[in-house]
Amino acid sequence: MAIGLAKGIGCNPLVTVVISVFNKEAYVRQAIESVINQTYKNLDIIVVNDGSTDRSPDVIRDYAGRDKRVRLYNQTNSGVASCRNRGLTNSEGEFIVFLDGDDYFYSHYIETAVGYMEAHQDADLLHVAWDYVDQNGKRFSSVSIGAVEDYLYTLLLGNIFAVHAVFCRTAFLRKVGLFNFYTVTDDWEYWIRCAKEGGRFEALNERLVGIRDYAGNNQKIKAKQHLKYFPIIDCVFDPAFGLPEGYQKLEVPSRIRHHFFVLEEYVRWGWREEAQQQFEKALQFLGKHAHEVHWRDYSFVLPMLSLSRIGRLSLFHFRNCAFRQALGIWLSRLGVDRAMQRSVEKLKGRAKGAVRKFRLLGLGRKRSGSSLRTGEDLKYLYDRSTGIREIKKLTLIYFERQRVIHQGRFRGYRYSASTDKPVLYGTLSALLTKHLYGVWDEWIEVELELMKSFQNGDGLFRDPAISCPEALG
Repeated sequence: MAIGLAKGIGCNPLVTVVISVFNKEAYVRQAIESVINQTYKNLDIIVVNDGSTDRSPDVIRDYAGRDKRVRLYNQTNSGVASCRNRGLTNSEGEFIVFLDGDDYFYSHYIETAVGYMEAHQDADLLHVAWDYVDQNGKRFSSVSIGAVEDYLYTLLLGNIFAVHAVFCRTAFLRKVGLFNFYTVTDDWEYWIRCAKEGGRFEALNERLVGIRDYAGNNQKIKAKQHLKYFPIIDCVFDPAFGLPEGYQKLEVPSRIRHHFFVLEEYVRWGWREEAQQQFEKALQFLGKHAHEVHWRDYSFVLPMLSLSRIGRLSLFHFRNCAFRQALGIWLSRLGVDRAMQRSVEKLKGRAKGAVRKFRLLGLGRKRSGSSLRTGEDLKYLYDRSTGIREIKKLTLIYFERQRVIHQGRFRGYRYSASTDKPVLYGTLSALLTKHLYGVWDEWIEVELELMKSFQNGDGLFRDPAISCPEALG
């Protein structure tokens, strides 16, 4: 695939990548190189410098001088929506994808996405899985959003996408129009418009994007944080926006969820005063819509709240005669705290015993760098329903404890902590569970290869560890 091919040539269509940059001197080089070094080469790379005051423009100019695919646009600081609009307006590609100056693509992202979209000609947008990484690029969690039955319904309740993880047909985006300007989260309103316009979304469970999540990147100016979601909610639920009949009923659940989304962020960032103010706003809103909101709409934040705030939420529902909701809040909070602590301690005890046994037998060896960072896994899962992330977390911890490494090689999974020998159906169980949870880590390929090694010429899988010669006779 040669550089500079014309757009729309059969199975090698031109792809536009729009990179938005504002004072990302420390990261922009990696962002640009992650695009230049894609396995797919027919690229139109638009880098928009949004009035940077550091050395970001110098870095961009260096790449533009060395690679004819890179086009640099300079503008006064106008925000990321303006950068994306600049790129969309000047795009020459059949497909388009957006990237921020401190994030990056994995090398096969565009090749994989183009292949999928070429095979699914009716798809307008493809969303893929992504990793959250820290300032140094170290992954600490992954997110995969499976296919959704009603994207408009789901998006009205909250943004489920990372903007860089959505690969789009340019013709469809031009039909939808340009990004609207908001203080933050401009892309959320844009995906809602895409769904309203009948966009066909497809899901691909493959981690292809690295997104930095660190304090300096997420904790914007405090005065702007309260504008993060609510102007968009005002817009999309305004009759002039034109939501189809039946979707207006989602306004109250969406508002309460986003009141608590903001509260969750403040608690996580340690902004105590802002968190308390936001909690009072949430209670005030609940007071106006006591019988239109269920506690499950904000269950994701309960594990982070103090017992005094849990008590106030519960008392609020009790005073409104919503006794089941009042009880549900306490059961959810206490159940998460106590069950998680008991289960994790139990798993830790079993794991330590198993490791000691393995070492005595010479079977086990500690492997560093495991990709299952279960302590943080699913922090950003879109629906955040009660108990789901705890169940997933414990399940993945369990399978990680059953993994057997002998003499530096992966040997499979035990089926329980009471056994020492890995068996085929233990590995199969781990793979099926990961598939169910949408987990794709560096063990998957190794696990699949191990499973294939048990397949005989007749197509059947046989595990010598559990063979029974008497049954064969």
